[in-house]
Amino acid sequence: MSSHSFISWAAAAALLLAPMAAAGQHHGAAPPTPTIDRQPPTPDHAAKASGKKADIQLSQPTRVAGTLLEPGYYRVQMQREGDRHVLVLARRDTVLHGRTAYGTGAGREVLRVPCTVTEGEKNANTVLRLRNDGGVSVLNTVRVKGESGTHVITAGSL
Repeated sequence: MSSHSFISWAAAAALLLAPMAAAGQHHGAAPPTPTIDRQPPTPDHAAKASGKKADIQLSQPTRVAGTLLEPGYYRVQMQREGDRHVLVLARRDTVLHGRTAYGTGAGREVLRVPCTVTEGEKNANTVLRLRNDGGVSVLNTVRVKGESGTHVITAGSL
């Protein structure tokens, strides 16, 4: 014999509505307007505007603004901080599905590099431009799908 107990819909509704009745509300009444504690944004936060995100895979060690990144999956995004453009790279976790690997999650930020943006037509794909420097790949530019223009890496990491 089973010891499971069942409750009717009417009894469940009474249990759920009891706290509302105790608070002076009744079924069908408009919920109270939530109070939002709005604090002014910090100067750093107010200055940031973000571009589109793109997921990339580096198949070999790649130098970006003097920092050597290990092979793996990354997410890139341009952020504007005041009058400055910054390319942010975040390392994503690698997941194996059968014999296929892919990146997952938002990732953790590993590098911020200053860049300039050259205006152009809307990019149909995400494209990385690399050059070979003594056997090491060096990332020079990033074009993000859906954005207009190219992000040109200008100096060392921030």
